[in-house]
Amino acid sequence: MTTVAARLTSDGILFTNSYFDEITKSWVSIAPEAIYAALFDEIFLSAGSLMFSGAADFLYGIGSVFNIGSPGTAWTFETWVYPEAPGAIFSIGNGSANGMSLAVDWGYTAANKFTVRQGDGAGYPISITTATSFASNVWYHVAVSCTVTGLRTIYINGVDSGSYLLTTAMSSADQWVINGFYNNNGLGNNGGTCHLSNLRFVVGTALYVSNFVPPYSSLVSVANTALLLCMPNNGGAFTDIGPNGFKIQIQGNPQATVLKPFVVNTMQRQQSTGTLQVGGYFDEHTGII
Repeated sequence: MTTVAARLTSDGILFTNSYFDEITKSWVSIAPEAIYAALFDEIFLSAGSLMFSGAADFLYGIGSVFNIGSPGTAWTFETWVYPEAPGAIFSIGNGSANGMSLAVDWGYTAANKFTVRQGDGAGYPISITTATSFASNVWYHVAVSCTVTGLRTIYINGVDSGSYLLTTAMSSADQWVINGFYNNNGLGNNGGTCHLSNLRFVVGTALYVSNFVPPYSSLVSVANTALLLCMPNNGGAFTDIGPNGFKIQIQGNPQATVLKPFVVNTMQRQQSTGTLQVGGYFDEHTGII
C-alpha cells in the first residue's frame, strides 16, 4: 500500500508525492510533507491574469526608456484585456493636463470602443478610436504599434482597426501606469475594471506593421523589450521579467486570477525531489482547465 499525498492548485497544477513510473514499473515516492514545502510559484500569468477592480487598483513604475516622445521613435504596446467596466488600460505620462505620451483605454473615450491617444503638451493630436464596438467580458488582444515614420496603428485581435500618421514630437514622459492614466488628475486615475494578461512594451521596434495572428501563448522578451509582465514559472505575479527588471509599484489590491485568454498546453515536470507537477487538465473541483 502506497500513501499518496497530493495537492491540486487553483491554476491546474497537481503536486503529488507518489506516482507510478511506467519505465521502471515501480512507485516513486517522497515524504508527503515535501509536497507542501515544494518550491513552486503557483501563480503565472501564462495561465491566468491580473484583475483590477476599478481606479483604486493599478501598477506603476518609471524609466527613461519609456520616453517615446521624440519623432522617429518606433515602439509597440500589446496586452490581452478582458474589459468589464470602462477605463484606462495603459498610459505613459508626466502629470500634466496634456502630457500623456501614450494613453490606451476601453470605453473611456468612446463607449465600448478602444482608443489610443498621444499628447504633445497642448492637446492630443493623436486620437485613434476603433470604428467597431467591442463588448465587455470578452478577451481581446490589443496592440498599438508606431513606425519610425510616425504611423500609429491599433490592432484588435490582430486586425488593423485604425491608424494615424504624424511626424511631430509628443510629450516627454517616463512614468508608466497599468490600469490608469497619469495626467493632471493624478497618478493612476480612471482605471477600469478588467483582467490583463501578458503585457509587453517595446521601444525601438514596431513589431506589427500589418494584420497578424495574435500570440496564443506567453509573450517573451524580444529585442528592445522595455517591460514584460507575463508571469511564467520563473516570475512572480507582479514582476517585470524583461531585461530591465523594473521595480513595479502596486496601488490598491490587484490580484492574480486563473481567468486566461488561452488554454495552457498540457505539461508535466518532475522535480529533483520526486514531485511530479502536471498542468493543463480539468479540475473537477474548480471547473477550470
